[in-house]
Amino acid sequence: MALIDEDQKSRIRALLKKNSAIEEIAANVGVSPSSVRAIKAWHRRKWCAASRKAHGTGKNAKTFTKYFLAKDGYRCMDLDSKTSYEYKGIVDLIAVRRDSKDPDLLTIILFQVKGGGARVTDNERNRLRKAASRIKIQWNIAVKPGTRVKFQKNLP
Repeated sequence: MALIDEDQKSRIRALLKKNSAIEEIAANVGVSPSSVRAIKAWHRRKWCAASRKAHGTGKNAKTFTKYFLAKDGYRCMDLDSKTSYEYKGIVDLIAVRRDSKDPDLLTIILFQVKGGGARVTDNERNRLRKAASRIKIQWNIAVKPGTRVKFQKNLP
């Protein structure tokens, strides 16, 4: 198998991004199809490893955020999916604290949690601000007279 130079590798990667067929890429660049498959597999492993690392860093950042909020008396709830991955919304974490002097007063904070080298963009900041302004707060009373829970008002 002949060595592939950097120019050929970059052309192969560009064509792989366009979802071209492996045989077509090999003919276009002038290499064997097995070389294209090897580069495709390497590229996939590279991005899968980066994805796993980013997921772990994000989970770690969320865990430490919850820890420091709990030290200040907040109760936290994350909005991850069932498989523990971040959901598509801007809000990652909700922190709630009851005021010690007035127990009917609640402080609610919405969080976007970033880990590692990730930076907050202006678009994310604006989306979080908009999400905080669009919070719908409702009230209800739950009563359990026997074996079932009954709500005073219908749930939305």
